[in-house]
Amino acid sequence: MTHLISITSDALTARINPHGAELWSLADAEGREYMTDGDPAFWTGHAPTAGRCRRGDATYDLPRHGFARTRAFDVAEQREGFIRFHLADDAATRAIYPFAFALDMIFRLDGWTLRMEARVTNT
Repeated sequence: MTHLISITSDALTARINPHGAELWSLADAEGREYMTDGDPAFWTGHAPTAGRCRRGDATYDLPRHGFARTRAFDVAEQREGFIRFHLADDAATRAIYPFAFALDMIFRLDGWTLRMEARVTNT
């Protein structure tokens, strides 16, 4: 079974999979679900973190939609209604993308609002 991490506000609950820092569920206090079920007959994920890379004239042969969606993110910070997942370069990422980076995926709930932010840092 997949381990999802939940954050809540007075109106919503978001459940995020640390594998890919992917939003899997957004439900209201009555349990109404606002996300697709990610049926694998139609989808390869729920809400994947995706990316492609081109730098100047150079292009990099990354997997479709990038590699972040298939990587385990660390929970860097968590408090009520907030979570920040962190992914940094390593030998596996540098084999296909030869740059040092940090990627933070931030999820914030405020009442009926979910904010998602991606921060990429050139380290």
